[in-house]
Amino acid sequence: MHCSISGFTRNDQAAAADVLAVTRPGDLILPLKFLGNGKWTVRSFVDRIDGKPADIIESSQSVDASTVLPVKLSSAGGFAAELTPTKVN
Repeated sequence: MHCSISGFTRNDQAAAADVLAVTRPGDLILPLKFLGNGKWTVRSFVDRIDGKPADIIESSQSVDASTVLPVKLSSAGGFAAELTPTKVN
């Protein structure tokens, strides 16, 4: 699988990553070591492998810097994630 990461940003308030231009289906492994300390919530969007081009799967989960995020990518598909720090009450 060949893909290009088209963007990545991070500050204390949020982080984001997106992957575009996938040439064939495959699995992407995204280590989240760059997050630093604390818990984060990742909201991700990925094109459905067996669906129409406009079919997108949205999901959300709690992560930290030790998390490795697996992503299944479709041919000509993409992936985007928004990460925000989890608020401690």
